[in-house]
Amino acid sequence: MAGLIQWRSVVIYAQQLRLLLKKLAQHIPQLCLVCHQPSMTLLCKCCQDDIVLMDLNACDYHLLNVPRIASALPGMSCERLIAIANYQQPLKSMLLALKFNRQLVNAKALADLFCKAIDSADDILPEAIVPVPLHHKRYKQRHYNQAREVARYVAEYFELALDDTFCKRVKYTQAQTELSGGQRRKNLKNAFEVVANKTYQHIAIFDDIITTGSTVNELKRTIQRQYPQMRIDIWCVCISL
Repeated sequence: MAGLIQWRSVVIYAQQLRLLLKKLAQHIPQLCLVCHQPSMTLLCKCCQDDIVLMDLNACDYHLLNVPRIASALPGMSCERLIAIANYQQPLKSMLLALKFNRQLVNAKALADLFCKAIDSADDILPEAIVPVPLHHKRYKQRHYNQAREVARYVAEYFELALDDTFCKRVKYTQAQTELSGGQRRKNLKNAFEVVANKTYQHIAIFDDIITTGSTVNELKRTIQRQYPQMRIDIWCVCISL
């Protein structure tokens, strides 16, 4: 009996110690992910200030209201398109490191920027965030989905559902970076499939970067064939124009 009481005391002490260390960590400077200078946040203020953000408020949080973006994405159609910035440094390096070098901490930093950019907007939040799915072969190679990694932090911040079981990628496609816009659309035709019955009225598809919009457009079309009344927004970290 004495041994059991002693063990419980050790467990309680360990739990209290973890909580204390967690609180202390919030007040100890870490290193900025970009410039590696001491910072209380994942990205220091100087590096955050270097990022030229989209003026989302000016376009009513819908980037297709911006003529230069609408003309660069002629096939794009959605209720609301949101990205925090053009594809630029240091976001470019952070996204590439997340995608190809397993720098998963970058996902949290990128999500923090995204949440900050839309936090003051009214009536834009969906019921669920649907990250663009990877084909199982690609997932086996990478062991994670970079879009999901960012999206899960966004969903957590806004207390939204993160649904990565709604759709799946059924077609293993050539890497999009090697293809033109027309080739991308052909490459992605019938690439996705809805695999779960849901009652959502409003979702947001989430991707890390949009170049031509072919991927998110094809996923959106796939969902709307089965759910024509569903409102589908498109969210991403960056747009490459």
